[in-house]
Amino acid sequence: MVFWTGRQEQYRTTPLQLMWGLMYPWLIYEGASILVTAAYMVFRMMMDPSLLASMKDTDQYIRTMNSLINENYVLIAFFTCLIAIPLMLLFMHLDRKKEERMHMTRECWELPGVPAFALCLVCGAAVCVLFNHLLMYSGLYDLLSSSFEPVADLLYSGSLLMEIIAVGILTPVVEELIFRGLIYRRLRWALEAKWAAVVSALIFAVFHGNLLQGIYAFAIGLLLAFVCERYHHIMAPICIHVGANVISVLLSENTALQKIYESNTAFLVSTLVMMAVFVASFYLILTKIMPARLEPPASQNE
Repeated sequence: MVFWTGRQEQYRTTPLQLMWGLMYPWLIYEGASILVTAAYMVFRMMMDPSLLASMKDTDQYIRTMNSLINENYVLIAFFTCLIAIPLMLLFMHLDRKKEERMHMTRECWELPGVPAFALCLVCGAAVCVLFNHLLMYSGLYDLLSSSFEPVADLLYSGSLLMEIIAVGILTPVVEELIFRGLIYRRLRWALEAKWAAVVSALIFAVFHGNLLQGIYAFAIGLLLAFVCERYHHIMAPICIHVGANVISVLLSENTALQKIYESNTAFLVSTLVMMAVFVASFYLILTKIMPARLEPPASQNE
């Protein structure tokens, strides 16, 4: 059973209040990243005091620290997520309390079963490969990849297991809690679903910080908002996002899978296969995933 809140006619807020409500979860996540990075730098200097003594000037210090941070970016992301996830869950809980306090109209829906969320994992993996292949076919990947390459070097700098845990699972969880669990839901208090989806996808695109990822993030952000609204549950976009990120890690680190990019035939076949998988999974989401609307418990009607 899931409670879901849509557009509220009685919801009133100033543009500044709305903007702050959309910004601070993102800022707190960035703050957690800075905190973990600073703690890591202090830890390295405590473990190796000669490291600091060997740095002759500020420029060398900055270069050395940046190099150490880049080499351990995935580990830093792991601990950042461990800090950010409980904070975002707390904010979501406070939002639900605010909905109750303001007597917002909330609908009660059944919780989809495990196969429905497994379908999201498949859809996410397919849409990741398909969107990236379309960017390559369009020429945008070659044109804009220079802005993404430094990010890719950071994301895929750890062991495969740590990349799957931190980049493939934990990062999608924390991003979905922020962008669909908080930002999209708050936009839904004031906007219709389609406009909330567009605005949240734009914010999601800007968050990624480079044009190539931004294009991809905007497109998949629309899909994430759609499944969030379709399932009435945050686990749906989380599963889409996890499926996309895990397959991205595997394609980047597995030499056997990378062979599809060495042959035009393999590249075309893989694109067609992923297109078929995406179309099939999305069709099933459209036609089979229809949670029933339930009567809320008596305590919720009071």
